[in-house]
Amino acid sequence: MVKSENLRFAWGAGITILLSAFLLFQVQPVISKMILPWFGGSTAVWTTCMLFFQVMLVAGYAYAHGLSQLKSRQLQMMVHVALIIVAAITLPITPSERFKPTDGSQPTLRILLLLTLNIGLPFFVLSATGPLVQAWYAVRYPGRSPYRLYALSNIGSLGALVTYPFVFEPALDLPTQGALWSVVFLGFGLCCATLAVAVSRLSRVSNPAEVASDQAALASTSPTWRDRRHWLWMPALASVMLLAVTQHVCQDIVVVPFLWIAPLSLYLLSFIICFDRESWYRPRLFAWLGFLSVAWVSALILRYDIDALLENSGFDFKFSSIGGTVTMQIGSYLLLMFVLCMLCHGELVRRKPAAAYLTSFYLLVSVGGATGGLFVSLVCPLLFESYLELPLAVTAALVFSIVIIVGQILPWRSAAQLSAALLIGAGVGIFVKSQLAEYQRNVASFDAVHKIHRQTIAARRNFFGVLRVVRETRDKKPHDNQLNLFHGRTLHGIQFTDLKRQLLPTAYYNENSGVGLMMKKYLTDGPVKVSVIGLGVGTLAAYGRTGDRFDFYEINPEVERLANEYFTFLAKSPAKVQVIRGDATFRWKRN
Repeated sequence: MVKSENLRFAWGAGITILLSAFLLFQVQPVISKMILPWFGGSTAVWTTCMLFFQVMLVAGYAYAHGLSQLKSRQLQMMVHVALIIVAAITLPITPSERFKPTDGSQPTLRILLLLTLNIGLPFFVLSATGPLVQAWYAVRYPGRSPYRLYALSNIGSLGALVTYPFVFEPALDLPTQGALWSVVFLGFGLCCATLAVAVSRLSRVSNPAEVASDQAALASTSPTWRDRRHWLWMPALASVMLLAVTQHVCQDIVVVPFLWIAPLSLYLLSFIICFDRESWYRPRLFAWLGFLSVAWVSALILRYDIDALLENSGFDFKFSSIGGTVTMQIGSYLLLMFVLCMLCHGELVRRKPAAAYLTSFYLLVSVGGATGGLFVSLVCPLLFESYLELPLAVTAALVFSIVIIVGQILPWRSAAQLSAALLIGAGVGIFVKSQLAEYQRNVASFDAVHKIHRQTIAARRNFFGVLRVVRETRDKKPHDNQLNLFHGRTLHGIQFTDLKRQLLPTAYYNENSGVGLMMKKYLTDGPVKVSVIGLGVGTLAAYGRTGDRFDFYEINPEVERLANEYFTFLAKSPAKVQVIRGDATFRWKRN
């Protein structure tokens, strides 16, 4: 009978944790997709959602830690069951149309408020489940380690991420997804409440000798402040790398729906591997992989320099032919991120405390993750005009790897030490050169083949990304000098600086383009009204005539400022030009 009850509790704990983790990470793509069009479709929407999820995770872990400290298990049960009931009352999670923004101002705060009001309490309950159930498991089974349940929770999280784009998203519309999630949450609530009731019925140890023995054991295994610092900065670094690589891959390399799931899945996979079995993490192996990954990514940045070196050396091979492909770029950055996460989470597991300190351990880990999210989402846009968090994270990965490698090298023989030192020196040199080259490419560069000088004369960063105005000058063809507007690496507009050519439509708006041919056809009779989604530099205003009206819908206020400050398409157009801030679809519905 006792064995049967033990088995039921263990299965109940596993199912509850698995279900809570699945719901926790299933709601993230569901709610993110619901609000993505409302805020311009930028990758910053996902980054802000991640910030919310990480902060709520901290709140949930703090609640789990506080609740587990209560001496009365009956009180624990009553508080948690009551919270589950209140969370269930707030369902469903589908946001109302009233949360749609009317303009592009304060998007971060609006997203955080929307998420708090729509999924805040259910997400809070789900986030507290993992550490709370593990604490209950430790009470029910004093001699067993509860940490493998954390690996189980990450399996549930990974399952949610992988199944969403391939199973749920193609088969169900968003309202149905929200309704289904709410129904499953009710099932989870029932499982969790049943588990809480079972824990509340457990008897406490009352033997004074056993209590004294337990207290002495806890004192001897108490984590130090150094341990706690590691619990903070390691997950913070992994979080920064996750978000920085996600931004780079999804915005600077290629824009593909649900591509952000790949880095997050690898991030969770590192948790699964490290927490399931410590022997799967090999410090020396992953430290060298981290070092080599940084060196390889640095080589990709220097691919054209490597091409020139190979050509001068007589080799008929273009490194950029493989290093410049989208697949290679994405795969290399994802590998670098995964290896760093393995380093951070592997070293974290090596420092995990006894089960009695489990909830405080998870609390500090979540605080570290949220700190990384806050740094990328809120601090970096205020401090930097470009995505400097990625080179900072890569630098930290290089230093972390080298520190572990050096610790492993010291016992080696002198020849091995010298070889490793030379390899490390070469890798560091490649990394430093790549970062200098990237900086020069973003600030000032010279195209030796086409004899073009490029200089960034303005850079702005906000919620929607990084904008740069680049001046191109040509020594032999000064009439082709121009100003370009870039969003990340995407060209958003060109204007010649020569006064005679300033109002010529350029780039994909030139007179022979699809838009140009359409303008020639329809702008022949009387005045017309033209509505344009996206401003760019206002190139289409060059087609305007006296009496025409051109309305540009633009969600990013910095685009309008740069278009007016550095380009003249809007100011010199004969037509009446108006820039309307906000999402075009929403503004059209209002009008």
